[in-house]
Amino acid sequence: MLALSGVNWLAAQGAAVVLDTFGPASLGGVVPGSSWEGQVTREGDALVVAGTARDDNGWQARGLNVNASGMTALAVTGYRLAGNAAGLLVIELQDAALNTAVFSAPLSALGTASSTVRIPLQAWAAGFDFTRVTGWSIGGGVPPPGNDAFRVVLEHLELSAQGGPIVAALPVITVPPVDQAAPLDAEVRFIVSATGHPEPTFQWRREGRPIPGATGAVVTVTVTADTVGQYSVAVQNSVGSVLSAPVRLSVGVGSSGGVIAGTGSTAGLGSGTSGGTSLTPGGSTAGTGSGTTSGSALTAGGSTAGTGSGSAGGTTLTPGGTPGGMSGSSGSGSTLAAGGSTVGTGSAGSTSLTPGGATGTGAGQGVENPAAGGGSVAGAYFGTLPDGGVWALNVRADRRGMFLAHFPATGTAAITEVTLGADNRFQVTGTTLAPRGVVAAAPGSPATASAPVSYTLRAQVTAESATGELLGYSLAAPVDRGSLATAGLYRAPALYTNEGSTHVIIGPSGRVFAVTTSAQTVDAVSGTLAAEGGFRAVTRQGAEVTLGLNAATRALTLAYAASADAPTILFHGLRDTEVATAALANLSIRTLAGAEDQSLVAGFAVAGGSKSVLVRGIGPALAEFGVEGVLADPRLELRRPGATGILVANDDWTEAEGRVFPRVGAFALRGGSRDAALVADLEASTYTARLSEAAGGSGVALLELYDTGATGGGRLTNLSARSVVSPDGGALIAGFNLTGTGTRRLLIRAVGPSLEAFGLEGLLSDPRLDLYAAGGSVPLATNQDWSPALAETFRQVGAFALRDGSWDAAFVVTLPAGSYTAQVGSTNGASGIALVEIYELP
Repeated sequence: MLALSGVNWLAAQGAAVVLDTFGPASLGGVVPGSSWEGQVTREGDALVVAGTARDDNGWQARGLNVNASGMTALAVTGYRLAGNAAGLLVIELQDAALNTAVFSAPLSALGTASSTVRIPLQAWAAGFDFTRVTGWSIGGGVPPPGNDAFRVVLEHLELSAQGGPIVAALPVITVPPVDQAAPLDAEVRFIVSATGHPEPTFQWRREGRPIPGATGAVVTVTVTADTVGQYSVAVQNSVGSVLSAPVRLSVGVGSSGGVIAGTGSTAGLGSGTSGGTSLTPGGSTAGTGSGTTSGSALTAGGSTAGTGSGSAGGTTLTPGGTPGGMSGSSGSGSTLAAGGSTVGTGSAGSTSLTPGGATGTGAGQGVENPAAGGGSVAGAYFGTLPDGGVWALNVRADRRGMFLAHFPATGTAAITEVTLGADNRFQVTGTTLAPRGVVAAAPGSPATASAPVSYTLRAQVTAESATGELLGYSLAAPVDRGSLATAGLYRAPALYTNEGSTHVIIGPSGRVFAVTTSAQTVDAVSGTLAAEGGFRAVTRQGAEVTLGLNAATRALTLAYAASADAPTILFHGLRDTEVATAALANLSIRTLAGAEDQSLVAGFAVAGGSKSVLVRGIGPALAEFGVEGVLADPRLELRRPGATGILVANDDWTEAEGRVFPRVGAFALRGGSRDAALVADLEASTYTARLSEAAGGSGVALLELYDTGATGGGRLTNLSARSVVSPDGGALIAGFNLTGTGTRRLLIRAVGPSLEAFGLEGLLSDPRLDLYAAGGSVPLATNQDWSPALAETFRQVGAFALRDGSWDAAFVVTLPAGSYTAQVGSTNGASGIALVEIYELP
């Protein structure tokens, strides 16, 4: 054992505590031991460890006094020396009684350049005292025979209350390329910036075809008749591939942009969302609308694609009845709720959730550029209330609109849709919105926040003004005049959660009124857009609001920060003239796979017509991205539940499948590799793809599903995958993408214990479910034990029921277009079979 002495300090940083930075004060003498064959040295402010890993306790620091209560992850900053990716990095905390708490991850999680990897808490000894950590030790698990070098440089150790098993991350494009225009024979540069782990590589394309030698973050092009056209870039690593939205090179002068950003709050939001060309983690196809027919949102319960959706039934995947325990059909499926968020119909738009349980079901087309005149009453109207509140009315050309009001004395609001009669009058009844659980103030006490009350709103609208009455207040306001192209009504649900929304009316003069609701607050803000289109202001309750508009897609992003210490809530949505097209697209699964019961089994559905798909089983090619212990000889089988036999199978890919790879943005495979791939034309139904080891071994594998873009009217929907999860880096990682515009509500589940009902054994007893944006290090949503309140949602989408009181995990989340990974890990350090499921919700 190697002992590090002289460590006796603690630094706190918000929701984290630093264990060591390996500076001069952190490392004393090194005492070599007998059970570790190697050495440890300090170089600058880093600890360099080299040796042969023979046990889990290679070196140790004692003499700490750390309160680690509530800490669930360990952030390790450092890197491995090139060529040393084998083995397991194990870090243990010790308390005064020498009990241990263990964090572990594959050494390959660290790159060859300095980076930070968050490792989840895997297991701890009974009685471990998290309030008094007295030491830590680092070691390596036994690596594969013949490759037992263990060399790593550690720069920083930090315990965190947030985190998860971020051992690999799909690339995410942080700065996308933009359109370029220049005279003939001039040179232009397309530039892209991306993050990911392992570090991503680049391949630029023109008209969908790879450009030889264009493999950097910057490509220089001379403008000629042969080079103008559409360009994109594939960004890829071992987790998958992401293709940028296409941009155009044309003959002319200057370049084009189009995003009006908010003042500091919307960086990165909306990137890749315009034009429906966001790319999937497995590497989706390029081009506007690729993989997502406009207006073709499918429900997770199997509704049909296209305008006027309904229930097709049976598209939900369940774990029983197919090879390896997967099932295709859940039975009856589900229908879309009336007034729900069916896209492509021009109807009610997305239902907005409010904290008091009320529902806004606003319909319509908004005000494109409302300058009142010629008898038209279409426009925006802004007024004030005697108690200091603000109200606004937006009326469309079809005489339908939205009314918003905020009452600061009681902390409540009114949000209601209106329809004008032939005389331009309307009358509606409703209930004010209040934070959940709020009751009316006691008599004689100051009014702060009151319970919801019923109201009747009466008003008349003319080409010049709007007048009316609400809760005893008289309403009167002139029409707002101007020429702002982005004027209108915007509805934006809260992101990364299942409740909360903001409604924003922007007038043609640039006036803004926003009412934001959540379970904790009802708040409002008003003001005027800045010249550049951004908006920042402080609400009536002291929160800071920052708003940004995307002029091209008519999308709005609003950031709401209640205080400097409170987390910022993000809202994202479209103007009500736009139809949300966000929908699930290409899919990828990365996990351990083997033969027979250790096979990786993924389920998916085709709905709305036939569809051509490319399915790949990648093992050997992952080694080229630095992944160790890959599946040596993948075999793919595609089946349809209820059909006899295998529809199509492949052991080693051929040149025929290889010609499809560049067309869909899939990374290239080395000629002669033993990876598997198949192309199949499928009718509307449910399917299972099974990836196993042809030679009987096991290893890390990647299963990818691509929409080839061939015609047929169908589209992919829903995903489920079953595999073994283990605490030593064997997480089940499901990558998926939402393409299009607007947002999409998803139900995501990690099922272990409830699979017992289907006769499966060796199940993951306590799954943990984390959702990450591609390249992100902090979960957008996380869950360990599902809520019974979700049972009705399961029924609506046709998902099988979970056993009452089971330790399965599930949540509902609202997401904008982009790339994501759902990761299933072990909460208690055990291994077992788990199922991850992703459903679209209406």
